[in-house]
Amino acid sequence: MRIFSLVFVLWLITACKKNTDKLPQGILSADQMKAILVDIHLAKGARTQQLLPDEFMKNPDKVLFEITQAHHTDTITFQASYQYYVARPEQFQKIYKQVITAIETIP
Repeated sequence: MRIFSLVFVLWLITACKKNTDKLPQGILSADQMKAILVDIHLAKGARTQQLLPDEFMKNPDKVLFEITQAHHTDTITFQASYQYYVARPEQFQKIYKQVITAIETIP
């Protein structure tokens, strides 16, 4: 009976364990987020240096729209994904370390 109880408890623990590898529907992967965040930071740098066309300088939302479109997603999905990762600081920090590395390696 003790073995059965032990097996049952172990099964219960593993069944209740969250699967952290599976993302909810509508959330971008960490790699997708990294790529978009890199482009956002590059665009912000270009805006600071006034290297963007006037239409983008006057409308930063258009920049975000163009970036998300280039990555085959939309701003709503990006915002939801951003909030998802912000609520998970360890994952968010890993993504941002990759963003920084990617930006630092641009020639």
